[in-house]
Amino acid sequence: MVQERIQQDVSKLRAEVELLSSLSAEERAKLDQLVADIEAHSANDEPYSVLSEQLESALARFETSHPALSGVLRSIMNTLSNIGV
Repeated sequence: MVQERIQQDVSKLRAEVELLSSLSAEERAKLDQLVADIEAHSANDEPYSVLSEQLESALARFETSHPALSGVLRSIMNTLSNIGV
């Protein structure tokens, strides 16, 4: 169930990243790496705790400039928080 929720959120995150033409190449690369990291952890059943810092950093960076993107990041953080990460 948690894996499904995370995959749904990752799909939403990918869609939001694609919609944002205003992202710099560096910002886009960081978000792409974050998505890849989340997917890798999900596929390999690795602990998500190492992603907390990355998610918090991305949320802080995009909270005011890209609220929809921030909402998806927050949703991922909430899902991980609910499983104790």
